[in-house]
Amino acid sequence: MIVKKIITAAKLLVFDRGNLVRIIVAYLSMVRVFLKYKLLIKVNTHEKNLLINCGANIGQSNDFFERLLPTNTDYILIEPNPHCCAILREKFTTPNYKIVEAAVWVSEGEVMISGLDSNQNRLSQAATISSGESGNSNDRGLMNVKSLDLADFIQSLSSNYDNIYMKMDIEGAEYPVLEHMMATDSFSLINDIYIEFHPWAGNTFMGEGFDLNEFMIRLKKASPFYYWL
Repeated sequence: MIVKKIITAAKLLVFDRGNLVRIIVAYLSMVRVFLKYKLLIKVNTHEKNLLINCGANIGQSNDFFERLLPTNTDYILIEPNPHCCAILREKFTTPNYKIVEAAVWVSEGEVMISGLDSNQNRLSQAATISSGESGNSNDRGLMNVKSLDLADFIQSLSSNYDNIYMKMDIEGAEYPVLEHMMATDSFSLINDIYIEFHPWAGNTFMGEGFDLNEFMIRLKKASPFYYWL
């Protein structure tokens, strides 16, 4: 049963990845996550838990976390793609779920996202902050959406929960968002954060000369409990 859960969890996070090395790394990462949360279920069943899913898409990763987190966990799914949000609202209807239609960013307001096909044949495609905010040259399928300041959002929720966990897959915007979180000491309010990094986006979002190694060293110091998915 344990092996079956590990394999199922890993498959949820390695779909569309053809590289064997990345698949193996993902499987090993899921083993670590699985063992960690098997312990979490035992010790935190009487505490109030929250998972913030940044870049929820259509909820694939939530299928994984829902199996492992205690039943008294609330879930906030943040997703800028309105087509994905419609699916999320149909899929997750229990009171412990909240769907937030917005782009995770460094400030509250509006941003332009790109990457949405105009014919909407692919309802679950990933969307990213567009050139108006980040210098990203991918300008197909532009759409103006609400943005939220993730650091402020976490702060507003911190007094309501004993434990806050976060998954982040926001198509390159993780670099300025994580930088903002480090500057505001937001990591002190989070137990664990699981991040999918997009190495191609470092210079796009942070400017030419962005040093990924230096960034990762600072991130490790700010948040010793992050995991690279």
